Amino acid sequence: LSGNLGFVFLPGSNWKISSIAATGFRTPNVDDMSKVFESGNGTLIVPNPNIKPEKTMNYELGISKTIQQKWQMGSTVWYTKYTDEVTTDFSTFNGSSTIVYNGVTSNIVKVINKKTAFIWGISGNIGADISKHFSFSSVINYTYGRIKENPVNYPLDHVPPLYGKTSITGRFNQLT
Repeated sequence: LSGNLGFVFLPGSNWKISSIAATGFRTPNVDDMSKVFESGNGTLIVPNPNIKPEKTMNYELGISKTIQQKWQMGSTVWYTKYTDEVTTDFSTFNGSSTIVYNGVTSNIVKVINKKTAFIWGISGNIGADISKHFSFSSVINYTYGRIKENPVNYPLDHVPPLYGKTSITGRFNQLT
């Protein structure tokens, strides 16, 4: 079961405050449960037929403001809590942590469920109509994610670093 509940509050004609809470899930790939991967660097990923879907609880809060119908700015902060997070970890096959596969001694790795993980982020944006033909926009995002494993939390896979984009757009008749 998944769903979401959101609210938008407009305290003034130029302000917007929004929030959302949502649940979600991601089922493991068929490959995670049935396929052997030779991932290089002396690592062999073996299947795990007992892997379960990961589940999430997501929360987001945003605020934005428009000034003189020319400037727009806003910020959003969000947090996601995972349970049964799907990741890889060292494992064994027939009681051994290594195996010779295609002539290479490889470490055994398996896709598994970890108890919990979290990821959170913040983004900010600003934009302006500079003139009849030019507009400006800029956005910056920061994301941080960890798998909770006592006594140390370690990085969650595939979390982008600080990044952003700034652009100037020109519009001339049918050319942008």
